[in-house]
Amino acid sequence: MTPEQEKGIMQAFDAYCKTVLRNKARNLHKELTKQNHFEIPIEDLPPEMEQSMQCWDKYDFSQAVPLGLPEQEMRISDPVLAAAIFQFLPRFRDVLYLAYFMQYSDKEISELLKIPVSTVTTRRRSTEDKLREILGEYHAV
Repeated sequence: MTPEQEKGIMQAFDAYCKTVLRNKARNLHKELTKQNHFEIPIEDLPPEMEQSMQCWDKYDFSQAVPLGLPEQEMRISDPVLAAAIFQFLPRFRDVLYLAYFMQYSDKEISELLKIPVSTVTTRRRSTEDKLREILGEYHAV
């Protein structure tokens, strides 16, 4: 292949890539325009419509059991789940609380509790297994 042929192929490929990118940009612009035409920001909704889009959950915490740190306390309204969780030692309960109620990763929990990640993972998994076993027995009855 001669240098002129190589140059011609590269120019053709360059032109093809530019065309593809230009068409993709046009399609994205069309899609965004269509979305903007049909979507209304929440701030622009009239108050009566905003009220109709809200829902409120009602929980009875009169029998709830507190779990976690006082400043980040979580209340468990299911007495069976609360009883099952409180069967664990605090160090296992803390890992469970941070992982599932506070949504922390094992790495974040290890940094917070100042223990190795492997310890966090072992505690979390063993607690999950035991909790599954306890709740399985309850639901089997």
